[in-house]
Amino acid sequence: MVKNQIQEHIENFTSGVEDMRDTVEHVTTATKTMMGKIDEVKDGLQETTEQLTQATQELTEKTAESTNKATTDQVFDPQPMTYAAATQQEAHADHAEVITRGHTTDKQILIQKDKDATNNALDSLTEKDLVVKANTALDLMGMAGMDKPCHTPFIGAKKLRNGNVLYQLNSKDAATWLRAPEVQKAFMEKYEGTSNICNKLHYVIAEFVPVTFDARSSFAHAKIEQDNFIGLDSIAYSKYIKPPHLRTGNQRVAHIIFGFTDCEDANTAITTGMFIEGKHANVCKMLTKPKRRLKCQKYGHYVSDCKTTEDTCARCGEMHRTAQCTVNDTAIYRCANCTGNKAMGHGAADRECTAFKEQC
Repeated sequence: MVKNQIQEHIENFTSGVEDMRDTVEHVTTATKTMMGKIDEVKDGLQETTEQLTQATQELTEKTAESTNKATTDQVFDPQPMTYAAATQQEAHADHAEVITRGHTTDKQILIQKDKDATNNALDSLTEKDLVVKANTALDLMGMAGMDKPCHTPFIGAKKLRNGNVLYQLNSKDAATWLRAPEVQKAFMEKYEGTSNICNKLHYVIAEFVPVTFDARSSFAHAKIEQDNFIGLDSIAYSKYIKPPHLRTGNQRVAHIIFGFTDCEDANTAITTGMFIEGKHANVCKMLTKPKRRLKCQKYGHYVSDCKTTEDTCARCGEMHRTAQCTVNDTAIYRCANCTGNKAMGHGAADRECTAFKEQC
């Protein structure tokens, strides 16, 4: 009996070992199959990675070519860039100086020579003396200067050709504080001299504005500021480009020059335009008229720097004074500045002149 039972257990154990061997073989086969698939996946992943790397390099090269082409095309793009568009993009090397000058203007104050004065007491002062004089006037303002920003000195002065003085303050807040009418009055009382203070403005042109707009009215300025969500007292100047007495009888719109005290408000006006007298007007930056010598008609210099001895006509490009020119047909004007002196249809003072555009 015992022998039979032992024999039965041995047979069961043998059967279990055989089942276990079959299982091990099955697992081994499955493992080999899985390792083979893993190797296939690894090879496929490596191949995909190489293809992706190659595609990325090709895309990078194409992007660089497109960027260079877009940059080249942008140089010849006739559409002007606004203040706001320029400040929202990374500054190009050629634009950095313009943007810097815009921020510098916010910290400048202009002292104008009195038109009725026979002599200008500021002519004999050096830049250092002018800075000392302005800072002394700040110190003497007393109670009127108690609310000035901390550390509000004048740090520089520039004497202009027309006798005016352009002052530079150390911060925009200081210049903003000094632009307040009551502060300006108190400052000029201590500054003395035959001079008037004037704010440096950012000029723009509003196109096709209804002629019912009163450019001399401060109430009209306040209405524009309110309707267009522009800062209070931001518009300090407005003037029609063409005087009212030169308008035609049925003229309904005209261009106006606006002067803003803050460049950000000028940016807003250029970007979105302005509603004036119920009409939406497009606004563009006002280009500064480039220097041009009326004797030689060349841009970039004035009388003191001109080496030319003969007169050049601004209409026909010949060697005589413009006042003596007999050419009256604008279609045959010849520009003295354009290539080969053969540009037909405009004179030297025309905005279509290539030399004029380059100077702007």
